[in-house]
Amino acid sequence: MKYFIGLVVGIIWLFSCQAGVMAAEDKIGIVDLQKFQQDSTGYKKLSESYVKKLEPQKQELEKKKSELIEFEDGIKKQSMMLSLDAKEDKRKEYEKMARRYKYLENEYYQAIKEAELEVKRSVLQDVAKLMDNIGKKDKYLLILEKGSSGILYNSDNIDITDDVIKEYDRMKK
Repeated sequence: MKYFIGLVVGIIWLFSCQAGVMAAEDKIGIVDLQKFQQDSTGYKKLSESYVKKLEPQKQELEKKKSELIEFEDGIKKQSMMLSLDAKEDKRKEYEKMARRYKYLENEYYQAIKEAELEVKRSVLQDVAKLMDNIGKKDKYLLILEKGSSGILYNSDNIDITDDVIKEYDRMKK
């Protein structure tokens, strides 16, 4: 009987200690990185700077497109006057130009994707450090990312995305 009473008292004590610990540190935060990317001026500036680096490549692509259109128009205008061999040569030349344009276009879009990934990697490293600092400063037990952690709903009072955006933008000024 003494053993049973001691066990019950021990279990009650154990649960009361855990309840006290959980009550003191039960702060959970949620960060929505999609909202962060849409609303953060620092993120937008960094993204725009990467896109500006690709501007010469974009201009080259536009130049090749206009050349391709001009060449096609020239073929159409000359089609009645050209011999079959000349038409075939022009068609082959046009196809070669079109393949070159398509290659440059794919290369440009791949460069854009790589630039976006680089921006995201860079920003996510900064945001991870920032959330670590916010978590320690504000004594969060847990900070989750809304999209990847399977969270379908969360109360607005645990969403700290706006705080993260403000801190990140202040850090990048």
